[in-house]
Amino acid sequence: HCTVNPVNLMTCSEEERQIKKTVEGKKLVIVGGGIAGMKAAEFAAARGFRVILFEKERELGGILRYADFDRFKTTLKRYKDNVAKRIAKMGVDIRLNSPVQRIVLEGGRAAAVESDGRRETYDRILVTAAPEVLLKLAPDLPRDFRERLVKIKYLANACLVMKLDRSLSKTYWLNINDASIPFVAVVEHTN
Repeated sequence: HCTVNPVNLMTCSEEERQIKKTVEGKKLVIVGGGIAGMKAAEFAAARGFRVILFEKERELGGILRYADFDRFKTTLKRYKDNVAKRIAKMGVDIRLNSPVQRIVLEGGRAAAVESDGRRETYDRILVTAAPEVLLKLAPDLPRDFRERLVKIKYLANACLVMKLDRSLSKTYWLNINDASIPFVAVVEHTN
């Protein structure tokens, strides 16, 4: 949810943070149970969608699952676990160990998902997995859209974890938007 309005960097009011139900009963499938998929499920369920979340692994969290094994990342683990609990409580149909084999296009739009030997139709389909996964799942995407997906360039990142004897700053997460600096963020888990 909005905690800071990025346009004017002012704190949002309580009213601005409220998600209004605008869609009632439409079925939305989300492919990918990482943090992006979980947060999309949370938002969509709050708006009134009936959400079905497909995750190929045995648990939610995507890359954040690695926080489960790092004693310095208990805050991330707690965050991931809390989002998973919230979406379950909101009634999101979470399907673990359920890789999607195919997204079926009908009439120029994504209309159905094939998983676990079944084909189910949905009002909306959202893929939060990487674009190369979407390319494999939906081979019938229009050629121009496939070409645009292929052109997306990715950068890998490496995380340096340091144990400090004092706090570096009072800021938990600091984005670095300067191309001359060889990193994009400083995240301090001691705050």
